[in-house]
Amino acid sequence: MRTLIEKFEQSSPVSCSGWFLRPDGTYYKVITGLVNANLSDRAYFSRVMAGETTIGDLVVSRSTGRKSIVLTTPIERVGVVIGALGVTLYLDDFSQLLVHKLKLPRGIAFYATNEEGLIAVHADPSLLLDQQSLCTIMAAQGGIQISEVIGWTFVLETSLTDH
Repeated sequence: MRTLIEKFEQSSPVSCSGWFLRPDGTYYKVITGLVNANLSDRAYFSRVMAGETTIGDLVVSRSTGRKSIVLTTPIERVGVVIGALGVTLYLDDFSQLLVHKLKLPRGIAFYATNEEGLIAVHADPSLLLDQQSLCTIMAAQGGIQISEVIGWTFVLETSLTDH
């Protein structure tokens, strides 16, 4: 799997880290090998070990300290989960990629929050993983869209201040 994960990391348009998660919570990364940390207390761990693919868990990475989003998918052998593949996308780089690709005019802000109201995408990296008040979201001048897939709120708003 090392070669597969390494090729994935190299081909990604945004900085990310791929890893292999073991049922005991330990995990391997391409660069470091076995990481001296355990992920069994993360919210996604029990779900992925039960056979569920997870999308969108917001965390501070234990190996890098960066604000991140985690995606995992179980690996099964004969119907039994033997581990999982995970990808950690770094929110600051991901947000900047979106800002660049969206090419929004000055005075227009785009951000996304998860179901708990934590900011997952924002042009200002200092706001990532901060709590976004429902009042601010509801007062947005532009469009609000809630994803049926992951339950996140996506906001495009007209703003007099930079976001």
